[in-house]
Amino acid sequence: RRERRRDRPPEGRAEAVPLPVKQVSVNLGAPGFRQDEQGNLWIPYPARVDAGLLGDWLPSYQHDESMCYRLPELHTTIAGTDAPWVYTCGYAHDKPLRFRMARNGAPPAEYTVTLFFAEPQEIRPGKRLFKVYLQGKPVLEDFDVVEAAGGPRRALTKRFEGIRVDAELEIRLEPSAEAALRSPLLCGFRAVRQ
Repeated sequence: RRERRRDRPPEGRAEAVPLPVKQVSVNLGAPGFRQDEQGNLWIPYPARVDAGLLGDWLPSYQHDESMCYRLPELHTTIAGTDAPWVYTCGYAHDKPLRFRMARNGAPPAEYTVTLFFAEPQEIRPGKRLFKVYLQGKPVLEDFDVVEAAGGPRRALTKRFEGIRVDAELEIRLEPSAEAALRSPLLCGFRAVRQ
């Protein structure tokens, strides 16, 4: 009997992200697919799958796994969430993330984008400061996850409505000039078409 591979989505779920995307949840740096208690399928990225599995949705260029981090899930406590595994890994780089939401030439649509954060290190407020851009526009300035969440390894979400997307959703992280730690971070995101 063959075991189900971790790089395949759970049985009974669609094997592609149809375009235009109505809803997608992405767990950055995750080891595999996961489903939360609300039934949302979280897609790992960088993906360890063939491009065909995710259809046209998989980004045309890959980020390197060295741009991500992963804490030991079974030995790491994340406060303030019923899905701590979302926050035990993440992306820690300033190369923009771009994900296809519609085919080229499709009419633009608005999305609600929720960003998921948790500081993985034991640091004090003010050490890691960064800016977050959605579609090239700043949505968070000098953002300090530790300060906003009340400490490290605490789940924090930021939700933005009315994000206009033509073909691709772009998320860009940029370290602030005064940041001691120069790697911004993001654990995951969810985009829901309005």
